[in-house]
Amino acid sequence: MKTTFLSHLLKVFILSIISTNLYSESLELSSFIVSDNQKTISSKYNGYIEKIYINEGDYIKKGKLLLKIDSKEMSTSKSQTKLSIEQAKLNFNILKNDLNKATIDFDRYKRLFEKQMISKSDYENFELKKNNLDRNLQIAKKSIKQSEDKLQEINKNLKYLNIRASSDGLIIKKNINEGELATAGTPLLTISDVDNLNLYLDVAENDLAKFRGKEELDIYIESLNINQKAKVVAILPSVDSGINSFRVKLSFKRTDNRVLPGMYAKVRVE
Repeated sequence: MKTTFLSHLLKVFILSIISTNLYSESLELSSFIVSDNQKTISSKYNGYIEKIYINEGDYIKKGKLLLKIDSKEMSTSKSQTKLSIEQAKLNFNILKNDLNKATIDFDRYKRLFEKQMISKSDYENFELKKNNLDRNLQIAKKSIKQSEDKLQEINKNLKYLNIRASSDGLIIKKNINEGELATAGTPLLTISDVDNLNLYLDVAENDLAKFRGKEELDIYIESLNINQKAKVVAILPSVDSGINSFRVKLSFKRTDNRVLPGMYAKVRVE
């Protein structure tokens, strides 16, 4: 009877060791979901917010018009530049007609001078007049080009007053309202990429082997009761050099629109 009892105790002990070893082979870690692609939107120019087309919590697509800034100074500059172009073109056409007429007159006076029917000084005066008109015509042509370049630059800058999304994302913060003054460089909106997400796990050096050679891991988002596959992207040194641990970066593309940065997720590695 005593032998049977000892044998039973031995079996329990062995099973306990086996169970402990099996449990030690798996590793469960947890972390918060983050987005590495978060953008702050600001204006290049000063101006009052004329219209805001989005709200916090809106999911927007690339190219979406987010807000419009009213800049009377730039609009006035555009009107003045367009007027300058019209005036420069008018001046150019007048000079061109004058030069054409002067060229015809000069050719006639040249023939008269060659026949010694006019003095050399009269001939040189007509030549000087034609050359001056030619120079003024070139100046007028450059003036048109400069004004057109300026107008092109203004139109380019006006596009920055219509601020659009450079990528898909979620509006997570709005720092300004319609009618308020937007100053150059001041953050107006914050957009976060919520489709491509990451997890950073703090892993002891002895457990790194569990992650090497694995392309994907299962993650569990407890609050939503969702299982998701995540890729092992990199093994990184810890930001704290005094701790003998490493950071394992996982990335995944969300399959459920309820998943958001900041949620708690668990990872079990066998």
